[in-house]
Parts: sequence; C-alpha cells; structure tokens
Amino acid sequence: MQRKMQILFAIFVVTTGCQEVRYQAVPAYHTPYDSEWNRVKRCLAETAKLDYYRAPRTSVVWQLPTTTEQTGRGDCTALATVLYHRLLKSNVKDGRIVFGYYDGLWHAWVNWRGYILDPTMSPYPIKKDWGGYQPCWGYDMAGKYRYVATEVPS
Repeated sequence: MQRKMQILFAIFVVTTGCQEVRYQAVPAYHTPYDSEWNRVKRCLAETAKLDYYRAPRTSVVWQLPTTTEQTGRGDCTALATVLYHRLLKSNVKDGRIVFGYYDGLWHAWVNWRGYILDPTMSPYPIKKDWGGYQPCWGYDMAGKYRYVATEVPS
C-alpha cells in the first residue's frame, strides 16, 4: 500500500510539475482596481494644483489640511498631509505620509501601494524605485514607522 502511494505521488508530481503555464496579457476594458486607481490620480492631481513653497526645515509649521485648502498653499508637509487626508476621504486605503530626504533636502510625500505620490514634484504617481527619495519616517492611521535601509540580494 505504501509503495502504491509513493508511485501515485511520484506520478502526480511529475505530471503536475511538467505542465508549464504561461500567462499572456490581453487587453481589458476595466479591472476591479480601476476605481481606486482613478481616485488616487484625481486626489494627487487636485493636490498638485495647490501652491507649493519650500520652507526651511527649522521653520516647519504644521497646519491642518483645511487651512492648506483654504489658503491654497503650503510646504511639502502641508501638501502631503492634504493629499493623505483626501485619499482617506475618497476611501483609498494603504496610504502613508513619509518624511525623509529628496536629493539631500528634507521632504514629505505620500507612499501608496508601490507608488510615490508627491504633489510638489508631479501631478502623476511615480513608480516606487525610491530614486532620489530616502524615507526616514512614516505615519498612517495604524501607526508610525521607521524606514531601515536593507541590501537587495543580487
């Protein structure tokens, strides 16, 4: 009986292991994620229209998202906070305000599902390769985070 089970298992492994499956992308008119993606792009584009000014790191003044929206201007921290607030109001999950450095200067942006949402740099999502972005701290509704650099295996 045990020998018969071993043979059946071996046949199963060989037949299922030999079947190569390849996936081909075919055009689709919509996906289940289109609605959320469109809300993200809309929130980012609206926030990018606000007037950005660079504030010295030593004089960063926190302001509420409503204040930034009323005045129509803010530094990177204010714009990232407005964007995060708009994402929450649009029922977009998984966003996080991130503080760190961009090209050596202290900066703030929003990270969302593998994308950098930076209303001070672009009205479009940036694919997260971090590029000149060096995250240090992050905040979302669940908590606060510290980013630690790790080496990527080759």
